[in-house]
Amino acid sequence: MAAWYIVIFENCIEAQFIASMNFANELYSAFMNNPAHIDGARYFYKHTDEQSIYYLSPEAAVISPDLLNKYGAALLLSEPDVADLEVHIL
Repeated sequence: MAAWYIVIFENCIEAQFIASMNFANELYSAFMNNPAHIDGARYFYKHTDEQSIYYLSPEAAVISPDLLNKYGAALLLSEPDVADLEVHIL
């Protein structure tokens, strides 16, 4: 089973709130600049007053390991329940 990743931004910290707004754009840019065509790449998004949460599918997670590292993505041990989250296809 391929790995899912999660990136969580704390909205009460100004720098993290700003980073959360840039994350999706950087992910799209990395996807567009990736020489390999990756089918099925998507991420799921949830925003609360406290946090902005991104779940990256295994296909999206391989787009840019540097980007995941930059934003402190955490490996998930099992596939998350993303049924009620906003989906974005890359």
